[in-house]
Amino acid sequence: MELQSDFLQFKGFIFDCDGVIWEGKKLLPGAISLIKTLESLEKSIGFVTNNSTLSTANYLKKFSDLGLFIDKNQLVTSTQAVIHYLNSLNPSILNIYVIGEAGLIDSIHSAGYNISEDPKIIDAVVVGMDRQFTYNKLRIGLRSILNGARFIGTNPDPQFPTEDGFSPGAGSMIGALARALEQEPEEILGKPNPLMAEILLKQLNLPPKSCVMIGDRVSTDLKFALNAKMTPVLVKTGFGKGEFNKNKNFPYYKVIDTLEQIFR
Repeated sequence: MELQSDFLQFKGFIFDCDGVIWEGKKLLPGAISLIKTLESLEKSIGFVTNNSTLSTANYLKKFSDLGLFIDKNQLVTSTQAVIHYLNSLNPSILNIYVIGEAGLIDSIHSAGYNISEDPKIIDAVVVGMDRQFTYNKLRIGLRSILNGARFIGTNPDPQFPTEDGFSPGAGSMIGALARALEQEPEEILGKPNPLMAEILLKQLNLPPKSCVMIGDRVSTDLKFALNAKMTPVLVKTGFGKGEFNKNKNFPYYKVIDTLEQIFR
């Protein structure tokens, strides 16, 4: 299989994960064959995901379980972007309250931060996707921030695609806390914030203008591409079809139905 000639110019191919490479536990059409073709052409390949529910190690396992074998330097998650941002605030941040799942909590703890539920001592509240979101979590986050803690979000996605339909994403939890506070987060570190691109492209030693970014959401993936000075390509899997219908005037480089259409 060969790439379309329009894509041969790019040295780097950066992919979103949910809705582009997979939906839940289901691999999407063309993912493996495209990545193998890119590897054979010695193209650089990277992945960025706003989904904070898994640690980097668990993401690497998910890739391998689906038949894709990547190095940790090829992947950046919104969790890594959050930790990068928290590190930039040191030494003022020590105790963190996390509204999120084990991948986010464990990663922040492993980065050297204390995880706390005491609003009196919490320095920052980090909010990501949480499928066990409760009123009590909202209350602790509210009281912590009213007491002076910083308010940080992992990513703005209101929904994410799974194999059996769409589900609420981190943006829903961030939105609940923001409404309670009447205050938006000081930073949301996932796409379209370009920080993940800065981290990934440094790891891959690539200039952004040599890279194409392939995603299924205009508001996150493709605006992220433009913010990071990469070339935006929309794929109509995941949210892609609806996103195209709502954003027909966006400056796409290409719009494809599936990853298979990158081949000739």
